Amino acid sequence: MTRLPDGRWYTVVGVTGHIDHGKTSLVRALTGVDTDQHPEEKRRGITIDLGFAAWEDDQHVFAMVDAPGHQRYIGNLLAGVSAVDVGLLVVAADQGIQAQTLEHTSVLKTLGVPQLIVVISRIDLVSPERVAELREELEVFLVDCGFTEFPTIPVSSITGEGLDALKSALRQAASAAVPDEARRSDGASEPLRMPIDRVLHIPGRGLVVAGSIWSGAIAVGDQVQLVGRDDVLRVREIEVHGREVEVSHTGLRTALNLVGLSGRDPRRGDELVRPGEFTPVRRLLVRLSAFSDAPQLKNALQMQMHTATTAIEVHVRAAEPIEPGGQYDVIVETASPIVATWMQPCLFRLPHPVGCCAGGHVLGWVPSHVRARRKDLLNAARALAAAAPAERLMGWIQLTGTLDPRESWFAQWARDAIPSWSATVDEVLQTDQVIGIGPLLVSRDALHRTEAHVLRILEEHARQSADTWLLVDTLRRRLETWAPAELVDRAVERLLQEQKIVRLNRMVALASEKTLLSKKQRARMEQLLQQYESARMPPTAKELAAGLGISLDAVQTLVRHAVEQGLLIDLQGGFFIGRSVLQQLCTELHGRYQQQPELTVADIRDLWGVTRKHAIPLLEYCDRAGITRRQGDVRVAGVNLPQWVQAQTATSNKADPD
Repeated sequence: MTRLPDGRWYTVVGVTGHIDHGKTSLVRALTGVDTDQHPEEKRRGITIDLGFAAWEDDQHVFAMVDAPGHQRYIGNLLAGVSAVDVGLLVVAADQGIQAQTLEHTSVLKTLGVPQLIVVISRIDLVSPERVAELREELEVFLVDCGFTEFPTIPVSSITGEGLDALKSALRQAASAAVPDEARRSDGASEPLRMPIDRVLHIPGRGLVVAGSIWSGAIAVGDQVQLVGRDDVLRVREIEVHGREVEVSHTGLRTALNLVGLSGRDPRRGDELVRPGEFTPVRRLLVRLSAFSDAPQLKNALQMQMHTATTAIEVHVRAAEPIEPGGQYDVIVETASPIVATWMQPCLFRLPHPVGCCAGGHVLGWVPSHVRARRKDLLNAARALAAAAPAERLMGWIQLTGTLDPRESWFAQWARDAIPSWSATVDEVLQTDQVIGIGPLLVSRDALHRTEAHVLRILEEHARQSADTWLLVDTLRRRLETWAPAELVDRAVERLLQEQKIVRLNRMVALASEKTLLSKKQRARMEQLLQQYESARMPPTAKELAAGLGISLDAVQTLVRHAVEQGLLIDLQGGFFIGRSVLQQLCTELHGRYQQQPELTVADIRDLWGVTRKHAIPLLEYCDRAGITRRQGDVRVAGVNLPQWVQAQTATSNKADPD
């Protein structure tokens, strides 16, 4: 429900009930509009698709959504009542409570329609006694369904009897549904979301889509996208109930004339959003309530889910069979990505026997990069259903391990689920289960797992390589599939504090007798390694001693330790080079050999960008190591060259095994 620019309240009314109970006639009597526009609807005398009309007074505008009553068209009804403020349940006096009366009542209750009005139609066909009898039946029936307060209005669309009373009841329901001051926003600051329930091609205008705006505002000239499509569309024209406007907003039934579409036309169930504002997902966590008359539902059952205006095939997975009348947290896997928000209502239907079997509300969704067992996902769902925002936030942190609030999928959830973000984060950080690393919220379990992964990588590296040390950048790359760099850095810091690993410059290694140095030695070693970092023409030991202002013996001791640890490679003749630098030179050499199988010293010198003074000891080492092979005045690729290239690639790309 929302307020119009002229100050009147705008209320969407969903008109539901069994087939041929007089819904369309009632809407026509109220509005003067025949909502059965489809030729097939005229021929058969039933509503197949949604119909729309409006009536208004000085204080209110009522948008009437005439939903089909036939069981075959229940999907159309669900699209129509997905965003209504008042439900109108129509029951014919001459027919009473029928099958679709039961199903439509369950739909209204499940989707959380806040206000219900019951209309006993066609009272001109029965006696007053029958009307009174049906009123009592309906009261008992609706109380059993969970409705406690609702007016019951007898009406005849033929004679007009009861129409004034119905209009009065609609006004009262609209007044009762008026939002408090904190929620009277037109949604201008919220992300735009408009589920589509109608698509038209109008001569002279082209493509028109219609639906109720769930959040946000839209203006002529705005750019929008269909979820899952790359086309950027422009809004050429906006209408609200036949009136051209410049802006429409949350709660209004709106028609948009769009330009710029390529590919297939939109269809019911598609959603319009602004580029980048919503992330479609395929795994939902849902609090499901099974209907009392539903059969037992087996685990991993295939069903159809209706939410917003979408009908989609899903698999529902629970920890146990779903019993009639029970409430369960479940994982819902959709056939294709959809948009969802926290506590968004949804309805489930079985293919056999056909019918609605359960309702539910979306608690959250699981992005594709989150890997978790079913048990962990269901535990998270229970936390996300908690009343306290801090418990809901804790549920996400425990599930994901590391939560980045800047990610679009999480921001989409938190907008509704965490009304006071800063206060909730402060509350969570006061526990001993969560730590803050910059903007990240990290569970202590995730930090401990990261530390264990770092130690395992270093152990594996020391066992499989002559090089004991590993660049911190390499650790980050090997863990990037599940741990952000900030978390890896924090794990390294803690391991250094606990003296489980040691660090030199940008490299780390397991703490051992071979890698431990005094504080003075470590400082000098870091100075020394900085001279070799990325250096293709590094200094000799004598040049290094002069540059650092320390004795040649001290330099030689440090260099010897670095060689033993695999940090440097001894080229002989007083020349040393960093292992990662040599790996890069081998990669470049391999690439050139793919084009030119024989290379002279000058060719290789120019390729590497070094002087002859450095090229000769480098190539002599490459000959000894099998990286190159000398043939007269040229060199060809050696048998070990691919191993050095693979080592370079592995250092850059290797992922850590779970």
